[in-house]
Amino acid sequence: MNRKSQSAMEFLMTYGWALMIILIVLATLFYLGVFSPKTVSACIVDPPFSCDVALKQNPDKQVSGKISITAEREVEEISEELEALTSSSCTSAIWEQPPNPNQISTIILTSCAQELKKGNKYSGKLSLSYKKEGGTFQHAVILKYSGTVE
Repeated sequence: MNRKSQSAMEFLMTYGWALMIILIVLATLFYLGVFSPKTVSACIVDPPFSCDVALKQNPDKQVSGKISITAEREVEEISEELEALTSSSCTSAIWEQPPNPNQISTIILTSCAQELKKGNKYSGKLSLSYKKEGGTFQHAVILKYSGTVE
């Protein structure tokens, strides 16, 4: 009888330590954020443009955003008209100032959804048209953006 109880205790102690180690490893991984990765903001646009996006929650709990666009030298003129194709977050996009191909231009995203709060994910698409240097035709590019509200 004594032999069986000693065997049972050794069994429980061995598996107890193994279970304890597994719990410590899982707790450490949760603490480090391995199971909840942060979504980074992304802005994708075809050449000759490059872009960057950020949506932030103001102290008054309103969410607004900015998309910074840089054009390469071959762009002569950027149209002031923006068309919001799809958006899960903000329904209006306007230029902060008239776009200039030789500097960074900024698009302001407004009319953001009331339920959009810090930590929520957002995404959308804008259509942007431009003329190449020495050209007469308008070209269009689609700007796609997504990320997490900061």
